[in-house]
Amino acid sequence: AKDKFKGSVKGVVSYDGPQPKRPQIDTSGDKACHAMHAAEPLRKEDVAIVKDGKLANVIVYLKSGTDKYTYETPAVPVVLDQKGCQYYPHVFCVTVDQVIQVKNSDALAHNVHGISPAKLNSEFNISQANVGATDKKKLAEVELPYTIQCDVHKWMNAKVGVFDHPFFAVTKEDGTFEIAGVPPGDYEVEAWHETMKTQLGKVSVKDGAAEVNFTFKK
Repeated sequence: AKDKFKGSVKGVVSYDGPQPKRPQIDTSGDKACHAMHAAEPLRKEDVAIVKDGKLANVIVYLKSGTDKYTYETPAVPVVLDQKGCQYYPHVFCVTVDQVIQVKNSDALAHNVHGISPAKLNSEFNISQANVGATDKKKLAEVELPYTIQCDVHKWMNAKVGVFDHPFFAVTKEDGTFEIAGVPPGDYEVEAWHETMKTQLGKVSVKDGAAEVNFTFKK
């Protein structure tokens, strides 16, 4: 159904508060990881990442009004890469039963541990010992967030939004987002960040771009 419609929801997520600090990660326990970041140390990702007052890594999705249509599971997998002892992307979304392709771009071992905080989806725990290793996983239930972490490198984690529709986006570094292909209608729109309370907005979509903006305060 998504391809039929020309409507979209776009906007900007801002941050109101003092510039948050991104603590440096101590990678000294793994010489290979430490060497990769000798020039520029790794910094925590599971914090508010703010640039020019705009907030990255916010999941924005249609919270209500999406049950009028059925949606096919996308055939293209979402790739979660392990590179430089970090997950890329740190925050991402999938639809129910969409393939998550987990790959290891590092020439060292990682372990990929999927955890369901709400006990909705099955957990998994796989080892990827070599560069180029890949595994495919699917999540069967709606959940926000599902967590993926590396038990070898404790700072590595990713947050996953699992939805039964395709109307979601993750804000970029400049705080912008766009949800495309939205049918006409009135929707509640939720903005979720892993360290702050969710924000709720409303939007009416016709044939063009509707706009909704959010501000997280600290």
